[in-house]
Amino acid sequence: MPKEEFNKFYASAISCLNNEMAENEKDAFISSLYKDDKLKSLFFQLKDVWEYHQLKEQSSHIDLETTWNQMLATQSLDDTKPNPSIFIRNNSWLWQSAAAILIICGLFWLFNRNNFINTVDEGLAHIVECSKGEMVKLSLSDGTNVWLNSDSKLSFNQSFSSINRQLNLVGEAFFDVKSDSLNPFKIDIAGYQVKVKGTSFNLRHYPDEIMFQISLEEGVVELIKGAETLSLEEGDQLNINTDTGKKTLLRDKDLKHFSAWRTGRLEFENISMKQLANYIERWYNHEVIVLDQSLLKLKYTGVLKSNKSIEHVMNVLSVTQPIRYKVDGDKIYIESAN
Repeated sequence: MPKEEFNKFYASAISCLNNEMAENEKDAFISSLYKDDKLKSLFFQLKDVWEYHQLKEQSSHIDLETTWNQMLATQSLDDTKPNPSIFIRNNSWLWQSAAAILIICGLFWLFNRNNFINTVDEGLAHIVECSKGEMVKLSLSDGTNVWLNSDSKLSFNQSFSSINRQLNLVGEAFFDVKSDSLNPFKIDIAGYQVKVKGTSFNLRHYPDEIMFQISLEEGVVELIKGAETLSLEEGDQLNINTDTGKKTLLRDKDLKHFSAWRTGRLEFENISMKQLANYIERWYNHEVIVLDQSLLKLKYTGVLKSNKSIEHVMNVLSVTQPIRYKVDGDKIYIESAN
């Protein structure tokens, strides 16, 4: 391909990353990437630089056009095999996930606590994994915003677009779904499918927990399993015991505190020590070991803040309940103070 064609591709790639394309242009551009491995490789590399350019203070020192020319200079334009390692090796300050970054235009992370998130591509499924101790916000190509909580995973096919809005969630996320009455947004989780057309809600189910929970702040949601469909409205919260199938529906509630974790504030009421231990493990990336099993029945009400140290958190908890604790590396040992 002549260099002029590569430069045209560069202009289109930047337009796509800046979300300046119309939906039909964006879909056509994405499709073209799967027809040419070299262009797809170059896009991955350019996207990595673009995200760094958007998010880092050093962005003022990055000239994307110069970087693009350097990429072309280090890659044989006649070679049919892409070499995505060249650019990464010459720019060690870049995020090292270029070959695995989602190719859905407009998807990027806006924040996370330690700038670490895994993105992997397994077969036809794109997977975004948020590690323990991390939170991340994603902006999908259809205009939907997603906040992904710690120890959670979001996956969807390469065909995800404004007309094919379906994904899978494991863990917890808050969705602010772009309204589209003709193309509903669908989420598969814990054997259920959540179907929405334009809604804000919190969705939670971890594999090691028996509780599935959806808290609807705005709009309308349909929850589907087999032939059963439940409709939820603004202010509804549905809790389902995944072991027994028992459903508890709460109506007309102020549910914003259930999604407060997006701002680094985890609010909880009357939860057990076991549940609290799960929260601590995910939020602070410390393993909690309860030495006295009777403590698992203790109940806690309060707030955890992500900007507080684990020592501060455990000290507050030990004041509110009769426990002693010891922090040893990434482990926390808890025993009765009596």
